[in-house]
Amino acid sequence: RSVSVVDLCFDRLITIPNIVMDKITDVTTEEMGQSDYIKPFRMRYKQVGIIVPLTAMLQTSSGLTVKGIALGTKNVAVLIHHVEHDSFIIVRQFRAQNGTISGDVGVTYELCAGILDKPEASIAEVAKQEVLEECGYDVPLENLELITICRSGVGHAGMEQTMFYAQVNEKMKISEGGGNKAEGEMIDVIEIAIKDSLEFVFDTKKEKPISCMYALLWYHSVKAKQLTKS
Repeated sequence: RSVSVVDLCFDRLITIPNIVMDKITDVTTEEMGQSDYIKPFRMRYKQVGIIVPLTAMLQTSSGLTVKGIALGTKNVAVLIHHVEHDSFIIVRQFRAQNGTISGDVGVTYELCAGILDKPEASIAEVAKQEVLEECGYDVPLENLELITICRSGVGHAGMEQTMFYAQVNEKMKISEGGGNKAEGEMIDVIEIAIKDSLEFVFDTKKEKPISCMYALLWYHSVKAKQLTKS
C-alpha cells in the first residue's frame, strides 16, 4: 500500500497508509445476543455492611472466573521502536464507542495490542503475533522487553494488560500489516518521530488511551536514559 503524509498537528512526522478507513456509513444498532467476547452481568457485594450492585461487568473468552465472578480480559500491548527511522510505530483504528458515529470522531491512536485468546501461546508469543498482524514486523521474542503489567477499565472490566517494548528494523518487515482481515480489522500503521512524540502525547485532538501515553512517557523517562548510557 502507498503511504502518504496526512494533515495532522505535525504532518511532516506522521505517515499513514492511503486508505479510506474514516468513511463510516450505514450505521445501525441491534441487540447483541450471544458473544464470544463480551458477557455483561450484574454482581452484588457488601462493603462495610452495605449492599452494592455493580453492573456491566465484562467477561471475555480470555477472562478468568472465580466462583462465577469475572475478573476481566487479559491483553498485551507493544511499544514498537524503529531504530533506523528513530520513530515509534503505533496503530490507528476506528472505535465507535469512543465518540459519535462519524469518520473523524472515534478514530484512536493506540499501541499495537491484542487479547490473550491463545491459551497454547505465551504472552510474549501473542505480542509477537500481534506486531506481525497489525504492523508487519516479525520481531524476535528476545527483542520483547517487559515495561509493566497494569489494569485498565477498572470501573467495568478490570482488564489486565502486559506491556512490552520492542526494537525493530527494516529487515524485520515482511508485510504492510493492517490487522487480521478475517476478524474485520482495519488498521492504519503510523510512524511518529521520537523527537516529537511528547508533543503527540499531550495533543488532545488525537484521541488515545492512557496506555499509549504511558508507554511513550516511559520511554522518555526510563528507556531513553538507558540507551544513552549504553
